[in-house]
Amino acid sequence: MNIALIGLGSMGYNLAKNMVSKNYQVNAYEKNKLIVESINNDNIKNLCLLNSTKELIDKTPSPRIILLSLPANKIDECISDLINYLNPKDIIADLGNSLYLHSIEREKLLKDHNISFLGIGISGGPRGAKDGPAIMVGGSKSAWENVRCIFEDISAKIDNKSACCYFGSAGSGHFVKLIHNGIEYALMQGLAEISNILEHAYNMDNDLRAKKFEEILKTQSSSFLLKITSEIISAQNNNNQYFIDEVDNKIEQNGTGIWAIKAALELGVSIPSIYEA
Repeated sequence: MNIALIGLGSMGYNLAKNMVSKNYQVNAYEKNKLIVESINNDNIKNLCLLNSTKELIDKTPSPRIILLSLPANKIDECISDLINYLNPKDIIADLGNSLYLHSIEREKLLKDHNISFLGIGISGGPRGAKDGPAIMVGGSKSAWENVRCIFEDISAKIDNKSACCYFGSAGSGHFVKLIHNGIEYALMQGLAEISNILEHAYNMDNDLRAKKFEEILKTQSSSFLLKITSEIISAQNNNNQYFIDEVDNKIEQNGTGIWAIKAALELGVSIPSIYEA
């Protein structure tokens, strides 16, 4: 299966580096010239940058999968462009944070053109994309069977098991990612509140709070979020100042939190922790 990738932002580029590290050849297109210049300077083996969508498709013969690592509001425009160049049985995979309902609509559109669609949630951020993300898949089962080895190869591994799973029909992969993000927001809010209580009610400084989180890491309540929280709280710059004290204590969400709340309301499910976060 030949691989084409559109979008070389922080997620797309790190996914590309992950794939080439597993000996896959990746042809890619990125319209941002500054990003292209930076990547060309990196001189990544087996990553070939092309100058247009058409050239990307021409240089990536069938059978092929076209991976889209783009903002959610750019996916439909890209798919409309790709339809003009693709052959029946080609596969388009949306790797972005798309609303699951949109994935269902895209699968229907592409089915009319005999093109397969996969909606794939990727978790782990840029670092996970490079070192091994968790992968949540929905869409064409036959298409998935043709490309699953690629995603299993690049996914995170625990006890030799891949953190990569096919969940069912179109939309299911992005729905699972949606719920995953919502739970993650609740956990992050919980960790922030615990840190705040330890600081203001128990007068613990950054190092003491980090040690307290490290103690919890040794229990069954251990998690990746807890691990990076303990590291971030005590991290310092070259002037021995804590990074955590220099950053804004609020962060914007990418839309998946609100989508999770709306889905819960439609399904009649109570999610107070996610809502509060």
